[in-house]
Amino acid sequence: MNNNLIHRLALIAVLAALCSTLRIWFAFLPNVKPITAMFFAFSLFLGLTNSLWIMIITILVTGVFSYGICITLFSGIIYGFGTSGFLGYYLSGVPFDFVHALSTFIIFPPLAFFMNRLKIRRQHI
Repeated sequence: MNNNLIHRLALIAVLAALCSTLRIWFAFLPNVKPITAMFFAFSLFLGLTNSLWIMIITILVTGVFSYGICITLFSGIIYGFGTSGFLGYYLSGVPFDFVHALSTFIIFPPLAFFMNRLKIRRQHI
């Protein structure tokens, strides 16, 4: 096998494991998700293809633990996907969306600085 392929697969596996662990660790904080900032940084430093593989693996691994689809469908049934029920369901989530955006905005700059210092770049993969 090619050494670049082995290096790339190992990097994707380690970063996906790190993202999965951080997603589970931060589950108790509503919408504070460091993996969103990590995915942005991975896209900048590792390229879109590698970043997408990391995202897919992370979502598949942590989806088993979070049952996200079931919870979303159940919430939609309770609040109604119809007319006024959905608007209330959507508006109740706006503060959580703001917290998510703020946490990503705070976490991204130090993470990008750290990855730049480690010299993790596309040309090494």
